[in-house]
Amino acid sequence: MSTAERALAGGRRWGGGREFLGDRVGGQHAHDSGGQSGDIQCFARRSGSLPALEASWLVRLKFRLSDRQVQFDPKMYGWPWVPDTLSWVVPTAMALITMGRAKRYGLIRGSEFEKRLSLGAEMLLDRACPEGGWNAGNAVVYGVPLRPHVDATSLALASLRFHYHLPIVRNSLTWMLNRIDCPSAYSLAWVILAAAAYKDVRSDVSPALDMARDRLATLVEDPRAVEDTSTVALAALALGPEDTNNPFEVEV
Repeated sequence: MSTAERALAGGRRWGGGREFLGDRVGGQHAHDSGGQSGDIQCFARRSGSLPALEASWLVRLKFRLSDRQVQFDPKMYGWPWVPDTLSWVVPTAMALITMGRAKRYGLIRGSEFEKRLSLGAEMLLDRACPEGGWNAGNAVVYGVPLRPHVDATSLALASLRFHYHLPIVRNSLTWMLNRIDCPSAYSLAWVILAAAAYKDVRSDVSPALDMARDRLATLVEDPRAVEDTSTVALAALALGPEDTNNPFEVEV
């Protein structure tokens, strides 16, 4: 695992912490037993140990009958930040990326694994904002569409590369590419890392990536644009050589 990836694994920007990325499990470091593949395999196998609250039939019934201020299908759930809370976009996208890479490397397989992958993807698709992109959790609250977030949208798109044929994914990619003037180095780095997987399906992705990298390189020269080690790590990954392994890319 690279220095940049380790910095990300130790970051707490979203409130997740090290255990979410498999850096430490039960007092033992996951990477002690197999490097990066050990981290991926460990998290993928533990993916069912972070149940979302929507997994409970009683909670699903509550959202269907009484708590209808938020608009989403409770049958479709992903992953929470901590057990027994509701699904959120970022931990669900991170889980799908990790599990997708584990699948590609042949580290874990099986019908339950495939079912969980599918359910997580369905949750993200269900909670996309009406015009594309993703907010942190839900798309509509009290009948009002929420605005997408650049970082959440980028991560969701990175995890949904296999679903590019769907209009909501295509619209979300367009929304993200139109945000390369983003003033945040942190969010712009996520845009670059997510968009890289779509270069083969859209002719406008490569030019947008070039502009985004130039802008990010300018932003990180200003110390005020670098808020923490997660920003440094993401920028290092985003500005690295294009043939460098992208830890957030799920190859088709």
